[in-house]
Amino acid sequence: MSLRPKFDRLPSGELRLITRVPMISPGSLPTLSHEPDVVEREAVAAVQKLGGDVTCRQHVLGQYKIQFG
Repeated sequence: MSLRPKFDRLPSGELRLITRVPMISPGSLPTLSHEPDVVEREAVAAVQKLGGDVTCRQHVLGQYKIQFG
């Protein structure tokens, strides 16, 4: 499995991210943001679990959880 994001090009020319995991329902989202070091550790752990290269910044950033708020 590639850790690089994949995109489709729509007829309008816009790009759309191809998701590989099911979306989370809004009711299951956490209410507080995580600290940056926690997000980094979780991303590195996800890359290791997927067999990626933890020294590749693109692999690690691809596994970050996006947080709003």
